Amino acid sequence: MNHSRRVLLVALLGALLAAYALRLQQLGAQSFWYDETVTVYLANQSISGLIAHTARDIHPPLYYLLLHFWVGFMGVSEFAVSYFSLLWGLLLIASSFTLARWLDGRQVALLTVALLALSPFNIWYSQEARMYTMGATLGLWTLLALWQLLRGRRMKKRWMILWLVSAVAGLYTLYYFAFLLLWEAFFVAWWLWRESNPRERWQRWTLLATLLLLLWSPWLPTALHQATTPPVPPWRTAVSPPRMFIETLSALALGQSVDHQLIWPLIALLVPVMLGGLI
Repeated sequence: MNHSRRVLLVALLGALLAAYALRLQQLGAQSFWYDETVTVYLANQSISGLIAHTARDIHPPLYYLLLHFWVGFMGVSEFAVSYFSLLWGLLLIASSFTLARWLDGRQVALLTVALLALSPFNIWYSQEARMYTMGATLGLWTLLALWQLLRGRRMKKRWMILWLVSAVAGLYTLYYFAFLLLWEAFFVAWWLWRESNPRERWQRWTLLATLLLLLWSPWLPTALHQATTPPVPPWRTAVSPPRMFIETLSALALGQSVDHQLIWPLIALLVPVMLGGLI
């Protein structure tokens, strides 16, 4: 290992340790809120009972199934259950480093890791006993595989398997995962349209899409029923697009726990920084 690689590895490990320390701070200090109590309740059910309950709920079962085995060894304390999300949050950061390095080199990769390590939004969900960091990590793995499948001369089987497993697992974890896969489908179509002889790639992507639908088909009727007849009423009224933009920007840049009275002053401070980063 040459000197530059050692420096890169040390920097990455340092960022991951800092991220771990930030997420470990006060982990489990607060009691579970309602959604997290549902998480613990489902994780403590039998496998058949868990699947039957999620079929009447608003989320698919994979996260709860994995957590079922996790709490069997680690217990159901606030710390133990939330630690499962923390681990997925760290995997998300490490995977982001890999994707950023492939796309734009080491410096951008380290900057990406640093921003994610300090991200209030990422820290928040890495400490919450819900499926969001797991879903985000699986989504990032599909992007890692997608990049390798598109940029290489041949679609290697290991990347095809990674994409398929991550995509199936993502759909069984979070329904919103379908929007990411839809975007990936459009991107693949655009990419292959630009190629001179894409026939073999079209065939392989068609095979992957077919396998994905087959593997998700056992749950598809349940998903369609939940989408058209939600078992839980909306928890808030629809918001205007400007309000949606502000809330999204605030959550991603400032986190979920900022006092609403401070949002506008803090955003006003952030906008020049964001514009400076674009220059």
